[in-house]
Amino acid sequence: MLNKEENANKNVIKYIIKYLPSQIVPAMVGIISILIITRLFPPGDYGNYVLVMASISVFSTLVGWLSMSIIRFYPIYKRDEKLEQFYANIIKLSIISIGIISFIFSTILLFTKSYIPSGLYFLMWIGVIIFILTSFFEILLDFLRVTSQMERL
Repeated sequence: MLNKEENANKNVIKYIIKYLPSQIVPAMVGIISILIITRLFPPGDYGNYVLVMASISVFSTLVGWLSMSIIRFYPIYKRDEKLEQFYANIIKLSIISIGIISFIFSTILLFTKSYIPSGLYFLMWIGVIIFILTSFFEILLDFLRVTSQMERL
């Protein structure tokens, strides 16, 4: 029994070591980019950047339920040999969820256009695109994590 626990602990440590760079690198890039952005751009432009990133973060949290679903239900579908159905469901739900949230984000932008400066308005539309891409990336990362494909990286 102790051997299984030791192996499990070793596997967890291996996964942490393999997964850690995917969290540390973006954090370091974020810190460095903040240093560069605050030196290159005036405070107003930096404020616009922060508003766009905060909006993306708020809407990204609404897609988080898909990640939990992937982690929760993957083993069950794998055990029942219904992975194709699982993948199809997750893809459909991802497209629907991200589409609805993007629609809401876009609608808010359209209704508030007269209150938002044109430069920020344009950046917010770029934020919609970044939200879509980031959300799909996170979902794919969850698939990678849950299928333990990190050993191949």
